Amino acid sequence: MINNISIRHLLLSKTTSQTKAWCLLGAWGLFIFLLSNQQHPQLNFDAVLGWQNILSQLNDKYVHATFWAILAMAIWHAITPQNAPLKFKYILISLLIASTLGALDEFHQYFIPSRSCDILDWFADSVGAALTLATLYLYHYIKHTKVL
Repeated sequence: MINNISIRHLLLSKTTSQTKAWCLLGAWGLFIFLLSNQQHPQLNFDAVLGWQNILSQLNDKYVHATFWAILAMAIWHAITPQNAPLKFKYILISLLIASTLGALDEFHQYFIPSRSCDILDWFADSVGAALTLATLYLYHYIKHTKVL
């Protein structure tokens, strides 16, 4: 039998924030996996408008960068200890994990009918994660450094 005090302590403890971060990371990762598991027919816009395909490709890369930016933030939040000062190692580990997951996602799409493994999608994933984590690091550096 579980004691009511232990449940209350668990719900109010400081580690709850860390647990929520891991749950958010898991949920976002599952969401990305479910989306990448969807079959999409390849539409050839070149036959209609030559420039439309370029705009479609750019839009796709922005979506990849945005999704992996959110994933990288969730990874960083989950692996950084509660109330720990911002350390570059957590930024770097988050980037490596996000980039690796992007590569694995592209490899996974190779096996989905009407999907492809695209290195430019992986590059967009990695750039989105890197820019977000660099911005996070710079923000925290400026916030905690006395600039005259």
